[in-house]
Amino acid sequence: MTLNARLMALELADLGIDVDCVPCLDVHDPSSHQVIGDRAFSADPELVAQLGRAQADGLRRGGILPVIKHIPGHGRTQVDSHLEMPVVASDWNALASRDFRPFAALADLPLAVDKPIDFGLQDFCNKCKKCARECPAQAIPFGDKVLYNGYEIWKPDVEKCTKYRTTNPKGSSCGRCMKMCPFNKEGLMMHRLALWSAIKLPFTRRFLIWLDDALKYGRRNPIKKWWLDLEIVNKRVVVPKNVSERDVHLERPTDLGNSKVATYPWEKLPTADDKETVPVDRKEGLKHTAEAEEMLRKAKEMLRV
Repeated sequence: MTLNARLMALELADLGIDVDCVPCLDVHDPSSHQVIGDRAFSADPELVAQLGRAQADGLRRGGILPVIKHIPGHGRTQVDSHLEMPVVASDWNALASRDFRPFAALADLPLAVDKPIDFGLQDFCNKCKKCARECPAQAIPFGDKVLYNGYEIWKPDVEKCTKYRTTNPKGSSCGRCMKMCPFNKEGLMMHRLALWSAIKLPFTRRFLIWLDDALKYGRRNPIKKWWLDLEIVNKRVVVPKNVSERDVHLERPTDLGNSKVATYPWEKLPTADDKETVPVDRKEGLKHTAEAEEMLRKAKEMLRV
């Protein structure tokens, strides 16, 4: 196991990846839902701890930080946690004597999956929508999140985004959404104070969103160009001259919802092995967006019950 993890670490390092979300320390329960299943090392907590330690050691020797996962007791869940909120009814003694043991044995490792931390980002995004307003392809939804591939997410329109990035004659890169985000600043003192306020003082969020526009953040800056910003002139790739020359659009409406955003299930998208053009059905994509919104609404209703 240690050698296998060391080899895996070498492959990850070649790709520039320095963190891997393994080992899985959930203890397998044959009578539970198979969402963990054979991802668990064993139904024996001692063996899970030993193999988890070996895998973590191999990764660290290869320069990769391991992240122990998921949560003690997850191996007992009776539902697919990607789709439903699992509830473990086992008592404390049963969990402590079995499920917690591998996590306790590897508690010295530096990283672990923990519970979600709400620092106000989703509430801020729901009020802001600046990335959607300034997206030149209008590929980012203005409306509510949807349920996509088991995740609650604001799902961009990958067709619009890809077409813009690959056919725009004034640059083969964009990144407009990241450049626009009020949460994504350069780290100057005033930016850090604003970010602290957005996280700690929820009542300041609307003011900070207004202030970001009032100070005209997001205006074009011809000095700062992305390394991939190349311009195509007369079918030749040349040093860029007109890239990123876009200003903010304060007048653009932000109440458009998701009606113009298509969502494509992952199985309908091209794979890395496709050599030919793979057409997508936009009408079906728009229909799937509405279905994904409804799926999320039903999931939330079920959790409330």
